[in-house]
Amino acid sequence: MPGHLQQRMAEGRQTNGIIVLNDMLLLGDLIDDLATIWAATALEDHLNLMRYLPVSSWR
Repeated sequence: MPGHLQQRMAEGRQTNGIIVLNDMLLLGDLIDDLATIWAATALEDHLNLMRYLPVSSWR
């Protein structure tokens, strides 16, 4: 999926962005991180960006 985002941006097209999940983490932790992102940001904050989870490593 990250390659798809890069290709789309290289073509000059906009994307809402993507969040890449670490499938080695507990589902509950990923859900908590997604809920935090959803509550604290707006769609415009993610335009043309790729973010990685977990955000818990950012704390």
